[in-house]
Amino acid sequence: MSNVRFLDNVAVTSYASSNQLVGSTFPRVVFPGEIKTVPTNQNSYAYEVFNQGVINITSGIGVEIGGQTVYSHGLLRMESKFVNEGKININGILEIGDIFTI
Repeated sequence: MSNVRFLDNVAVTSYASSNQLVGSTFPRVVFPGEIKTVPTNQNSYAYEVFNQGVINITSGIGVEIGGQTVYSHGLLRMESKFVNEGKININGILEIGDIFTI
């Protein structure tokens, strides 16, 4: 065997990693290498979400209000289409609307 080369002149793409806290609006696309975190005591809403990165939903604490325990978990509500090709770490609340693919 002559002229056999392994990984010679091959373009390699690596996605940059970034961790971002999200507020009340959640991005439509989570790109590979991205980490989006729904923090404690936050409600985030989205329509047509496509995930190829990492989504973290954080947990909170329980508080006694009006005779019932209310938790301050992060909440992510997806109102319509959801396609997940990444990873989701759910320590809070995830609500999915009509059409989804996990």
